[in-house]
Amino acid sequence: GTGIVADGHDGSSVLSSCEIYDPKTDTWIITASMSEPRYRFPILTLSDGRVMVAGGLTDLATSTTDGIEIYDPKTGVWTSMTPMTTPRENFPLLLLKDGKVFINGGADANTGAYLVSNEVFDPVANTTQLLAPMIASVFGQIGFYDSLDNHVIIQGGSSGGISGVYLTTTQIYDVATNTWSLGANSFI
Repeated sequence: GTGIVADGHDGSSVLSSCEIYDPKTDTWIITASMSEPRYRFPILTLSDGRVMVAGGLTDLATSTTDGIEIYDPKTGVWTSMTPMTTPRENFPLLLLKDGKVFINGGADANTGAYLVSNEVFDPVANTTQLLAPMIASVFGQIGFYDSLDNHVIIQGGSSGGISGVYLTTTQIYDVATNTWSLGANSFI
């Protein structure tokens, strides 16, 4: 298989360019650019093989986007989708077993807020839906999906940006009941 790299920034500006890497031939191929430049954003392969990007900074410090784009490797085209309900950057995207995408926390440089909000994006219906808020806001957190228990696990992150307090908190989201609970704190 191949992998796509959607650029971030070059030190002076935010980029929208994208490249595909083929490990079999050890070559890079330039492909279509995203419609919006962005960095500090997540990228996720969907269950149908398309690639999703969401949010991120559109400049080097102060403008966060709510934009969602999906890249189709069969056509080499990016498509702008229904935006998130909240602009956010530095957050995880997690693929749920029903093919929807869980969008969690992060920060909004437009307002300076660290987010407790969560939403789910349906790439087939092209819709977003706001979910129950987390217990504590986090930025730069780690997330994973436990498909056996249908839970999203959010660990750590910062409660105040790069110079903020780093958390050892574990927050657990029950997808079936749209509720949050606290898990055990991590050691680091």
